Amino acid sequence: MTHQDQLEQEIMMDIRSKTCEWFMRMSPLHEYAYAFASSFFFTGWTLS
Repeated sequence: MTHQDQLEQEIMMDIRSKTCEWFMRMSPLHEYAYAFASSFFFTGWTLS
């Protein structure tokens, strides 16, 4: 494992944790969006 690989992994972990934080902060919106998207896809799939 090179230093470069380690650095990239750390960056990825950082991005992942920040993304998780952001989703937690946007939690209510995220839930609404997910519910809307899933119901939309479901109805679209059943109609087609």
